[in-house]
Amino acid sequence: MKRIFLFSLIGLLAGPVFSQYTLTDTTVITASRLAEPVQKSGRSVSIITAKEIRELPVTSFDELLRFVTGVEVQGRNGFGAQGDILIRGGTFTQTLILVDGMRMNDPLTGHFNNYLPVSLAEIARVEVLRGPAAAIYGPDAVGGVVHVITHTHLENKAPAAKNSLRAEVAAGEHDLGMISVGGYQNIRNSLLSAGYQLNQSNGEPLPGDLRNDFTLHTASLGFRTNFSNKLSFSLRGGYDHRDFNAQYFYTRSPLDLSRENTSSGWGQAQLMAKSKIGVTHVNSAVKIFRDEFVFNPAFPGNEHTTRLYNLQVTHHKELSNLISLLGGVQGDYRTVQSNDRGDHADGHLGAFFQANYSPVKALGITAALRGDYDQNYGFEVLPQLNIGYHTGRFAFRAASGRSIRAADFTERYIAQNLGTPEAPLSGGRNLGNPDLEAERSWSHELGVDVDITSFLTVSATGFLRQGSNLIDFVFTPASEIPNNERLVDTAAYFFTQNFAQSTTSGLEFALRGSHSFGAYTSLQFQAGYLFVDVRDGDGNRLSPDAKYLASSARHLVNGQFMFRTKYASISINGLWKERNAEAAPDINAVLNGAYQVINVRLSGHTPNQRYTGFVQVVNVFDEQYVDILGAPMPGRWIMGGVRFGIFR
Repeated sequence: MKRIFLFSLIGLLAGPVFSQYTLTDTTVITASRLAEPVQKSGRSVSIITAKEIRELPVTSFDELLRFVTGVEVQGRNGFGAQGDILIRGGTFTQTLILVDGMRMNDPLTGHFNNYLPVSLAEIARVEVLRGPAAAIYGPDAVGGVVHVITHTHLENKAPAAKNSLRAEVAAGEHDLGMISVGGYQNIRNSLLSAGYQLNQSNGEPLPGDLRNDFTLHTASLGFRTNFSNKLSFSLRGGYDHRDFNAQYFYTRSPLDLSRENTSSGWGQAQLMAKSKIGVTHVNSAVKIFRDEFVFNPAFPGNEHTTRLYNLQVTHHKELSNLISLLGGVQGDYRTVQSNDRGDHADGHLGAFFQANYSPVKALGITAALRGDYDQNYGFEVLPQLNIGYHTGRFAFRAASGRSIRAADFTERYIAQNLGTPEAPLSGGRNLGNPDLEAERSWSHELGVDVDITSFLTVSATGFLRQGSNLIDFVFTPASEIPNNERLVDTAAYFFTQNFAQSTTSGLEFALRGSHSFGAYTSLQFQAGYLFVDVRDGDGNRLSPDAKYLASSARHLVNGQFMFRTKYASISINGLWKERNAEAAPDINAVLNGAYQVINVRLSGHTPNQRYTGFVQVVNVFDEQYVDILGAPMPGRWIMGGVRFGIFR
């Protein structure tokens, strides 16, 4: 009862300490490819700055997103080992991840989308855009977009400090060790940025002889040089390596003793040129991802290598103070080489046009249209319209758009090369379907933001998404699966299928604010509530047999509270969710219908924040819970550390 009371208090008075703005602010976002004030974008957006990332009681990118309004992260372990990012009841494959404007979604599986080859220390800000954006950013932007912007890319401007160096070291239970080092340096007209992050632990014991251990490395480097005020060039490279226990991450088979080892490399280049006819950006990127997965030491392991090549050209022209235009083309080519899924390749090309129109100061209208071709679904037309209007204490938002998503290589081909009539594939495993059609959906939303006071804002949004041919793994008897001669006749598998149609509706509320009590003392808070209802074509709640479409929380409350003084600060974040309960007797696993988790960080620092010591407790009340059936999340972990920073 005490836990429920404490969490309710946090939920009412707290929330992610993300950038606070009021309707009279001119906070500029990139919710469209054209930067614009947030109150005129017509979109629901959360912004997380570098300072807030350092102060939050989080240890990884996916943990950072767990406390954003409208966002649900389904973790398979803590500290960033793996987590699926869901926005407004969409699946993890319906969220688009961008790094400095370029697509990061992995062609193998959406489970790897948040494996960013960018250290937390190199992130200048994160923008979370809720709702569709396919007409602007292309396929997969169904539930929303997460845009990671690094120091060398942030609005093509130098950071506030000329030079910066930060280092953090922490240790905790279960041999937990964490290191984070990062900084940047301005050299004349150039900016160099670098970062490294390590999270590792022996993990907590699991049933049997396994532990949920992990070793996670991320290193990244960025460089930008301004040849003049009209020409700049930037480069970015990154490497991410992960080695972790993966038992029951993907299957419910009693034979599952999975372990996974992944590595990814990322390279990106941008040329920006200004002229009398506008601003042109040419971006190219390549991502190489390798995955080694061992389901059980008794069976041969699976090895996959994917490559993503991406090229994008945009041109922006300000016609007047009222009208901005942007046009561009974007293409990518995806390949996979796998002993499990086979060797495949496909390509994609899109051309888009966007116009921002502000006939009066208080009104912003954004219209976008994209023609999209993909080898999986042919040619599609994707329109989008956003309207934002603000007056006094009120800002009204409306958006409508069409989205599309093609099945990834895993959904189409997983286990297609495994099993024979003599040695059939064991039941309970995932099985791909090469005949899948692409998902298509229309999304609509209406919202309002109200400044209750100069430091307190309330937001409310209603949304509706109507989708067809949605893709999911459905628990299916072998007798109902085509070409089942290599399957166990009496077993069932998670076979990928298209749903004829579904409707996702919901409500989203947020309370956010900040207040200063002097030069050194401040309070920031935000609380979010999300209600999601997913129905099939007959108006019925989706069956739990749909592995991912039916897994999103029906009710989600998340929040965080931060109080700072001259020498100390405290931050508390927490969440409560209610979803479908599940059980898997074969692996003795239960997923409860609801759970709550609270994390706390206490910090002491010098006035200039050059030296900081902190103690952090993850899962204060030692809640035993899972997001994915069979994969337990961390219990109570206590850790402590020190941080050192130099800023000039």
